[in-house]
Amino acid sequence: FDVTAAPPTATPQLTFPAVAGPVPRSRLAFRVESGTLAPTQVRLVIRRASDGKYWNATSAAWQNDPVQNVMTAAGSARWELPITGIDRRAFRDTAVTIEAFATAGGTEYRSAATANLSVR
Repeated sequence: FDVTAAPPTATPQLTFPAVAGPVPRSRLAFRVESGTLAPTQVRLVIRRASDGKYWNATSAAWQNDPVQNVMTAAGSARWELPITGIDRRAFRDTAVTIEAFATAGGTEYRSAATANLSVR
């Protein structure tokens, strides 16, 4: 049993589509493109800039510890994590940084870059 697992490998294959200006809460969905990586799962970490807390999509709340939120496949090499209903209220006038993680061929990857978004 090895408790010293290797950190995820950084890859430029995990990217975030460009977003111009603040994102309206009414259409809030985080997206990741996985290029030719062909992952079996993609996860997203969402960190709020104002206090460093992390979004937990399962409990629909901000928390102190990082959470890798599982995304849903949304077409070929595209993944999505929509924020719907009253959960969108938690993102009002919020700036976040997002980072993607993926599992492909038994290897763990992370996005080589993060993205910053503003939500209105």
